[in-house]
Amino acid sequence: MAKSDEKMTIDEALRHVGPQNWDRIEQRGREALQKYMWLTGKKGNKIGYCSFCHNTFREKNAGEVFPEYVWDDIYEDDTIYDKHHTEYQYNLSGPWKSGDADGVWRHNHRGYCPACGAAVMYRDLNRGRKTANNRAFLIQYGPSAMEPGAAVMCGYLVWQRWDIWDDYNEWEAPVQTELREICVFRPGKGGERFVQASHWEPDWDHETPKGIPMKQWLRWERRVQCIGGYDPMHGIFGSPGTDFYLDMDSVETIPDTLMAGPLIWRDYDNQILDMIDAMRFAAKYPAAEYLCKMGLAGLARKAYQKDDGGAVNLRGKTACKVLRVSGDTWGWIKANKNAVNINWLKMRQILDKQGIRAGNDTALELSRLGRWQGLEDVLNRLEGQSEPLKRECLKYCKRKRVVLHDYADHLRDMRRLGLGFDDREMLFPSDFRRTHAETTKRIRYLADKEKDKTIQKNAEKLGRYWYSAYGITMRPMLTSQEIIDEGDTLHHCVGGYVDRYAAGETVLLCLRKDEALETPWHTVEYSTRGQRVQCRGAYNRSTPEEAELLDKFWALYDAQAGELKQAKKKRGKAA
Repeated sequence: MAKSDEKMTIDEALRHVGPQNWDRIEQRGREALQKYMWLTGKKGNKIGYCSFCHNTFREKNAGEVFPEYVWDDIYEDDTIYDKHHTEYQYNLSGPWKSGDADGVWRHNHRGYCPACGAAVMYRDLNRGRKTANNRAFLIQYGPSAMEPGAAVMCGYLVWQRWDIWDDYNEWEAPVQTELREICVFRPGKGGERFVQASHWEPDWDHETPKGIPMKQWLRWERRVQCIGGYDPMHGIFGSPGTDFYLDMDSVETIPDTLMAGPLIWRDYDNQILDMIDAMRFAAKYPAAEYLCKMGLAGLARKAYQKDDGGAVNLRGKTACKVLRVSGDTWGWIKANKNAVNINWLKMRQILDKQGIRAGNDTALELSRLGRWQGLEDVLNRLEGQSEPLKRECLKYCKRKRVVLHDYADHLRDMRRLGLGFDDREMLFPSDFRRTHAETTKRIRYLADKEKDKTIQKNAEKLGRYWYSAYGITMRPMLTSQEIIDEGDTLHHCVGGYVDRYAAGETVLLCLRKDEALETPWHTVEYSTRGQRVQCRGAYNRSTPEEAELLDKFWALYDAQAGELKQAKKKRGKAA
């Protein structure tokens, strides 16, 4: 945006717009509005009138419509015109309000005009006209009338009231067009935006016994932000159903200094986009246009989407300053434009900042092994090490095709295990995947040992769950590995409960038969309040084959647990 002391006024914005061709604007507005095929007559003998081309048709069989002259021309065959011929709106980008067409000649059905190809909605002339009040917002771009290189966007509110249409004396309902929005884009200064905002105030001149009515009026207001969107201001049009249309013909008139960026960034097929934000961006940062013209539109797009990681300096005036690279690297970029992306550029900047001597081709290979954040992680793990060692580690990743994030995790595991970086067999393993898997397993073993201490400490408080009856023994789980093995053997998910069990959030028990105490049979979960949550057998079965035996076991256990609970209450009362 322009600086606060350079704020534009609405009068200046209107001078940028200059004189307007209202006939052309009205024509484009009509193309953006909903088209109708007005119907009259009885079923099987209806007459249709196209609101766009003003031709009249008669209904024939199977609901198809033909030009009227077909009925009188003996040499004309019954070939219907191309229903998808829509050249009249080839350069209007916007929604097709009528949706899917079925061609049925009935009220509120949809089809195409056989003469002009317009997508039309069939409406009964007697009952459909009273509720037809169409609104559209037409967006046009063009050069400034007073400043070379600047561009202007004008938004026009277009509406048509069919309820006041005199169908006996008029071709169609009149169309009203008003200028409701202006955006002025000046190279190097950004965008200035004005909208006609609605305001309400008491109408003192028409006071009634019931009170003072409110009247609405419009005034131009400057907006702080210059952003794109479907609705420049909520409620400004008085109808939430207003459709937006971009006049693509007008985009071709945008000055070259602003046109490169928005047109390349605009890859929104079959969508409405007024490009306000893209135009403001191109006007505020001339470097974006420079990048597009140099064949580096991808970098400009990433900067526009704000996911470039700060790699591009849009305020720079030369290539080296814009891309934050040295002159030699710029020469390499010119020869390898197709290979240049944000990921490579960010890695190149990280290597230069840390003083690591690595060629651009090496940086390119590293960019194919992961995101630049992975390179940062690797160098952070090697903090305090010499530059040759860091370079050797990066060459190792390049040679072995090791993903950077994986190598950073390997370096972290080495530190956790107390292994120094002078252990070259661990630092540069011949089989990275196998070595990385082994270190990960060792790290997990150490973590499980800490959990086991907590689990065994908690198990000492679970004495009431040590129980044996009917040849079945129940006891708490004693180690994290035992829980994992239980889940692997019985093919259910108890292995994922280790952390909860270690934290004391649940109680995990195993049921074993006395004849095979080391063989998993059933797994039981209790809540911390002593309520049985679930009992699962192999493959997560909740109804075991020996259900009768288990029912006897639970009945006896629950009875004795209830007796213990009652005895505990009595002891508490006595105390």
